[in-house]
Amino acid sequence: MVFLDVLVNWGCRRCLHKEDYSFDEDEVSSSSKPSQYPLLGFKDRHLEDDYLEYLVVASKARIILGYVTAILLYASGPFTTLWIPFDVFVLIQETYNTFSDEEKKESRTDSQKAIWTDTFPNSVAWTYSLLCLVLLMFIFGLVAVVCMYQMKRFEKYRTWIFYITPAVYLLYMAHAAFMFTFSNQLAQVTYGGMSWIMMLIFTFASPLASLFFITLPPLVMLELMTVFVLAFLVIVPLCNPAGKLWNLIEDIMLCVLIVCVVVVSVIVDISNRKSFINKKIIEALTKQREQHLLQQKEDQENLIHSIFPPMVAKDLIRRQTRQTLKASQSGGDFGFGDMSLVRSVAHMHHEVTILFTDIVGFTAMSQTVAPQQVMEFLHKLFVRFDELVGRNALLWKVETIGDAFMVASGLEVMENGSHKSLSTGTASDQSCTDAQSFAGAAVLFGKSALAAARTLTMPNSMQCQIRAGVHTGDVCSGVVGSRMPRYCLFGDTVNTASRMESSGVPGRMQISEATHALVCGDDSDFCWDERGYVEVKGKGKLKTYLLRDGDGV
Repeated sequence: MVFLDVLVNWGCRRCLHKEDYSFDEDEVSSSSKPSQYPLLGFKDRHLEDDYLEYLVVASKARIILGYVTAILLYASGPFTTLWIPFDVFVLIQETYNTFSDEEKKESRTDSQKAIWTDTFPNSVAWTYSLLCLVLLMFIFGLVAVVCMYQMKRFEKYRTWIFYITPAVYLLYMAHAAFMFTFSNQLAQVTYGGMSWIMMLIFTFASPLASLFFITLPPLVMLELMTVFVLAFLVIVPLCNPAGKLWNLIEDIMLCVLIVCVVVVSVIVDISNRKSFINKKIIEALTKQREQHLLQQKEDQENLIHSIFPPMVAKDLIRRQTRQTLKASQSGGDFGFGDMSLVRSVAHMHHEVTILFTDIVGFTAMSQTVAPQQVMEFLHKLFVRFDELVGRNALLWKVETIGDAFMVASGLEVMENGSHKSLSTGTASDQSCTDAQSFAGAAVLFGKSALAAARTLTMPNSMQCQIRAGVHTGDVCSGVVGSRMPRYCLFGDTVNTASRMESSGVPGRMQISEATHALVCGDDSDFCWDERGYVEVKGKGKLKTYLLRDGDGV
């Protein structure tokens, strides 16, 4: 990239930019491809920049090999060829310089000697210094390219390699044309008139053979070949003092060879652009897949967090991640089956308050209305209950069973298994205060649930009434099942709370003596009516309390 490509990429960039192509989901899934200019690349110049960065990395081995080949060909061709007769050139120059003006004039009577003496440079040292400079130019070009590939500080400037490399070859062409102008005279004197074409191909043009496998953009290759044609097939023959150097057959063969180089460059560029587009498509599809998997993972984690308490959810997600990695390596199932969840996430909880509610007359109502109406009514009621649960971080909705709604207060635990601290003080005082807060939160929810239920009408046109039962004690939490696992609570506390609800009074909340002891203090916001001893199935007679009617509204 020297003149034309600099003009195209820098000078005409804004004019050439005709689209902003994106490899998004719609583009990738369709058959459309980014449009291109002939020889100039993509109409999206940002995409063209990406392609050049891709090409310079993909062509690393070819470019370095091209430099090494050019150095070897130049060292074994023009450099060595012109160094062999060094003594002869020096002798000729010294002899010619000793001539007087008359002898120099007389020597020009021999046309062949005149051609040589008039066109040979006056300074042999200067000529050979130029040979060494050209060799150093190739070596410095190789070093610069290797440094730009290896050093991170030049990583964003790697496309400059497509400027450095053509510039090196253009400078060599200028040098070769200059040297060829004088050297072909000696070749004609020695070997005849048509020896120049052999000298051009096997000596001065030999380093250019490395262009056959250097992956340069076709516009650059066209520019280099155009300069070669103008220099060696037009300018040098026209300026040659010995007369015409053209030969139709040799010139046609050389032009055909040059055209082949350009055509091959275009074909290789088409292949490289197809590979680049396929790479971008694969990257876009991979990115889409990663985003889809991340979205799935996020949705799954959100679902787990909505089903299980935070500590349990984190434990499940952590174990599921490990299980998924193992399954992906062995090709197994991604389910929960081998995770031993019951053993791994089972926890004991002390002084947890459990609340049950159920709907009065639900069974009779279900027999007289359509199932869809029943479901819609339950959804409306339970959504309100869910909103009430969400107002207090101490509450956790355990499950719904038919028309029953189960809430636990005090299940929220830290990573180390201890309850969140709600107050300061000694361990026993803090535990007592926590239990009172848990019980108070459950009772407050029950009070609000009773009021919320009264605002609804059941599908059979009856006012909705619920019973609520509360009990406090120790429970064990755990995950049951491997398919659609459920977070459940176990223990006598759960059974007793359920009995408090089933043996309760419609429209009121019944609590056990254990819960009453936690919420009956002087600073309590609730008033209770002692119901006395109630026969509880499987428990015998238990002393219970009812929330006063005025507090239930």
